Amino acid sequence: MAMSLSGALSLIRASLQEAATNIGWLQADITRRAPRTYEDYLLTADCVTSTAVPTGPTGTFQMVFEDNFDGAALGRAWLPGRGTAQLLSQMPYNNTTERQGYLPSQVVVTGGNLELRAAADAINATDEWGNSVSKSYKSGMVQSCRSFSVQHGVIEARIKIPTDVGYWPSFWMLDPGQRHDAAEIDIAEFFDVGGALKPHTFAHWGDYRNGEPIGQAGGVWSSAAPGSDFHTYTLEWSRVAGNLGKLTGYFDGVQAGTVEDWNVPDQPLSLVLNLAVHANATPADATMYVDYVRVWKRYPDTSPMSDTDAQRVAMARTIGFGR
Repeated sequence: MAMSLSGALSLIRASLQEAATNIGWLQADITRRAPRTYEDYLLTADCVTSTAVPTGPTGTFQMVFEDNFDGAALGRAWLPGRGTAQLLSQMPYNNTTERQGYLPSQVVVTGGNLELRAAADAINATDEWGNSVSKSYKSGMVQSCRSFSVQHGVIEARIKIPTDVGYWPSFWMLDPGQRHDAAEIDIAEFFDVGGALKPHTFAHWGDYRNGEPIGQAGGVWSSAAPGSDFHTYTLEWSRVAGNLGKLTGYFDGVQAGTVEDWNVPDQPLSLVLNLAVHANATPADATMYVDYVRVWKRYPDTSPMSDTDAQRVAMARTIGFGR
């Protein structure tokens, strides 16, 4: 029996509504999925138009990420805690050696800076499974695992840290799965050296849970303490001839040290900025300020492909640190 005109129109309307619904689900899925590399992020982020160049490294670069924290709220690139948007944790990365829990309220964007605020205020920090753990301090952190990861290139931030050596400020990169026992690169991790916090860079590798050897290479960037001023911390991450991993660190544009090691991580890593408190310390309330975070890709990118496990046999060379 032939369908009436009204029936045909109803069928068309139903089909169009179903198509619109499917498109909506597809758009929502694209929005939820996190890009795997900063090239992917560049395709989904607002257009990067800055002409800024890295502070230190020379050559031709394309900026692929920039956050100048000029607004009044944290940008969509960042999560104010550990884990993922679905399983966000307030716990520190080293639970036995840190006194703070991380709260989104301690992450503030104001005056053109990202502020990570630490205060001696006891809280019950919640882990990703909903368990509660008492912590003596509350503090702030951000990380990029839900939006983009970096694999090779130049990573830079302009930062002012607290001066109390009871604090443990860090600008670093971690496996996007937020596994602290996997690949890690510390761009500027601040430790007490002679009574002052000084920046260090390290590469960490190995997963003890899989029976892999644990190791690290790196050291202190500069004999000068940053004090209470802003400074620029830049790291170029690459692979060179023979698939040797290479990290070159710059302090205010001056090359401070180089790590060359077969074990330097060679996989996408997310960015992390955090202000931790050492386990036995009782520092006064303080803030870590971040003026900007930028990432560039070098062109042409001459980094070779990742080496095989069989090639990871040469001895590490750490050059230039400890000056």
